[in-house]
Amino acid sequence: MSELRVLVDGTELRLSDTKPHPIGAANGRLHVGDAADAGGFGYLVFEITSWFLHTKTGPRPAGLRLNGRPITRLVEPLSDDDELTIGDRPARPAPPRRPAESAGPGSSGPRTKTGPTAPRRSARPRTLTIGRVGTGADIEIADPSVRAEHAYLEVDTSGRWWIREGSGRLFVDGKRAMTAVADVGTVFVVGQTALTAGPELLSGGAVGDGRTASAATTAVAAPGLRISAGRGLPIDLDGVTVIRGGNTLLDDVSLHIGAGEVVAVVGPSGAGKSSLVKVLLGEHRPDRGTVRIGGGEAAGRHQVRYVPQADDLYPSLTVAETLTFAAGFRAAPDTRPEEIGKRVDTVLGWLSLTGQRDDQIATLSGGQRRRVSIGLELVGDPQLLLLDEPTSGLDLGKDRDIMMRLHNISRSLHCTVVVVTHSVTHLEYVDKLVVMGRGGVLWYAGPPVAPQDEGHASWADWMVDLDVAPDRGPRAGRRPAPRRVVSATARPALNVRGLPQALLREALLVARRGWKSLGGLVALPFCGALLAIFASGDGLRPGPDMAQVLSILTTVAALTGAALTYLQLVHDRAVLQRDWRIGITAGRLVSAKALVYGAVSLLLAALVTATYLGGRDGPPAAFGIAPGLALFAAMALIMMSSMGLGLLVSSFARTLEQAVTLNTLLAVLQVALNGALFPVSVWLTWLLPSRLGLGLIAAYADLNSVRPPGLHHDPLWAHGAVVIPLSVLGMVLVAVWSVVGAAAKTERGWRG
Repeated sequence: MSELRVLVDGTELRLSDTKPHPIGAANGRLHVGDAADAGGFGYLVFEITSWFLHTKTGPRPAGLRLNGRPITRLVEPLSDDDELTIGDRPARPAPPRRPAESAGPGSSGPRTKTGPTAPRRSARPRTLTIGRVGTGADIEIADPSVRAEHAYLEVDTSGRWWIREGSGRLFVDGKRAMTAVADVGTVFVVGQTALTAGPELLSGGAVGDGRTASAATTAVAAPGLRISAGRGLPIDLDGVTVIRGGNTLLDDVSLHIGAGEVVAVVGPSGAGKSSLVKVLLGEHRPDRGTVRIGGGEAAGRHQVRYVPQADDLYPSLTVAETLTFAAGFRAAPDTRPEEIGKRVDTVLGWLSLTGQRDDQIATLSGGQRRRVSIGLELVGDPQLLLLDEPTSGLDLGKDRDIMMRLHNISRSLHCTVVVVTHSVTHLEYVDKLVVMGRGGVLWYAGPPVAPQDEGHASWADWMVDLDVAPDRGPRAGRRPAPRRVVSATARPALNVRGLPQALLREALLVARRGWKSLGGLVALPFCGALLAIFASGDGLRPGPDMAQVLSILTTVAALTGAALTYLQLVHDRAVLQRDWRIGITAGRLVSAKALVYGAVSLLLAALVTATYLGGRDGPPAAFGIAPGLALFAAMALIMMSSMGLGLLVSSFARTLEQAVTLNTLLAVLQVALNGALFPVSVWLTWLLPSRLGLGLIAAYADLNSVRPPGLHHDPLWAHGAVVIPLSVLGMVLVAVWSVVGAAAKTERGWRG
């Protein structure tokens, strides 16, 4: 038997391991076992080899703590001399050292009693919480993308330390992991911060501005953590070779970039600078060699913050709104709004944009827009910032201003900064210069030097020499066998990180479209409804013109729905891809557009319905459904499913011209194959919302029975309670699979 001895206010209780023992609180005192109400806040129970404290999900007593820290989990393991307190009333459970050789109640045989054993005080806590600064975690990290209880560091009964996921994601040497042994030298990534296991255990203290945290006194050696927050992330490339299409993009590149350094990467066009960027972003997998970021092998983009060459900003948003949305995307879901607001104000001050916080992006100068673009990443307190041509198109004064600010940001944020640039005029602000030559050959990596020091008369002469292809041709190579790598973007299915911000941003963008654009949204359905009114004086009452009127209404609804979204993804692709790079999936970004424009479709469907019924009669009532409701449902379903098809069209288009062409083709199909002009097989047109929508309202109005001579009989117009729900289901499925398909196509395109 393995009994538990508990001291409550100096009184020792002995608890059997054969049943759970309730634990409760009353009048500021803890009660254990028979003295506690069965409806208390938890119970003590022996499971397999150890005792555990199980707490219920309901309210707990105020001030309930285990070893001085709040209880945050439903199950807590107990060790020697643990102290459970409520206020100042302790209850100390002390698990037995070894199971006693004593028979249980009612058993026969010799009974031996365990002799008294002095309690052994454990000098280290069994579980440490890893969380964001200000959340009260045992190990606090100055990284806004880290959650309050992002991960846990635990020790098992054999003295091994483990790290496991809490409410956030954990990566071990670049691969997603739920739990892993904290062997010395292992690199864990939480948020964008690298934690390297070392010889000492950290027990707490805010880590960010400092380099280390205080070490706990431990009975045995336990791994410690070297934390990259407040230091920056180092980069190590070892023999990296990238071959695509028979061309060598990077040729045996070995490079070390220290934590917190500012590095400029220069070279002529075709020297592999963009390929180096894609390798660091995880978009190019090396054919040979390894890439390590923060000491761990890089398998994704979650630690890299990237500023592209183009200013990928929404012109109708203000500076403060742009940075606030960016901060929300980059922050942990449990971040308070005031934290985000404070971070935005700080970045506005760093970039000297406080005076422009309420200005729209469209009104800013080129240099100011470039600073806002950099600010999108600064609001996330990056530890590795990668910039592609940040000074392109700027005059010499603004060029120097950007480089000086990047140098200051590196020192203030303790951030590693890598700048890919053609400009060599202000290299005094960098710590290291990397020079690439044609064929992806690394020619120089070291302190900034003048071209004369390398035997060239000027930078122009050096660039000309670097632009000459190397003597050796592209190296033969093959891609290594695929490894089992967990995607850096794998998430729990119900994770909706970024979706609320994306929804709010889309809604704001619709509201900011301006009166001309909003007027255009209303004009098409309104004019279409008027055209349907003028087409027949009988409206949708049984008559020879019913099919003609239905064809006009369904065509207007289909064209309106597709017009809402067919440009959305191709026009916003660069902005959305930037959100995707920091971990917001394409599915959430596309879903945000679908939800917002689905709501717009409902409003426009109501406009069409109200306009038409204001001038003409609706169809006869049937199946207990009001005619106005039936017409609105048909218009709304057609618009929303066509809206989904518009997103799908936009995901396949690479340019605006391609999107217009594809949408025109879709419009022709919707008009010609809606079933009103000539007989059309249902099975060939079940993907067309106009066909299904016309069938829905025609079945409701029994068009087959009242059709004029010469108009064909259509099985989709059959008056009955079967066709109508099938048409509704068909349009719902079209909307869903279109949005899912658009998200999948967009995700695959970004992954390359």
